Amino acid sequence: MNKKWWIGSSIVVAALVAGYLFSRRYRLMNPELLLEDMKKKFNGVESSFIVYTPERYKKFGVETQVYRGGVTTNFDNYKEEFEFIVDAYTGQLIDCVEMTHEN
Repeated sequence: MNKKWWIGSSIVVAALVAGYLFSRRYRLMNPELLLEDMKKKFNGVESSFIVYTPERYKKFGVETQVYRGGVTTNFDNYKEEFEFIVDAYTGQLIDCVEMTHEN
């Protein structure tokens, strides 16, 4: 086998590896798994939801795709509701807000 064959093979393998890594970075995460991860961050989760359709979101000049969801907790008979936004590519929590209800 000659030198050109080894160089060509190395380039093809490097391109395949780079393509694989690039595609993994920009693949949407499973929203169900993200919801399970969010539920672990709260105590006494009573109910939860996540919207399976990602949406565009811009914060601090950075735009990404996100999933929105919510969690209801019950701690010492006191219910609290939270809405959250997680990055659809990384699963990183972007925002979490406690919802208040007027009586």
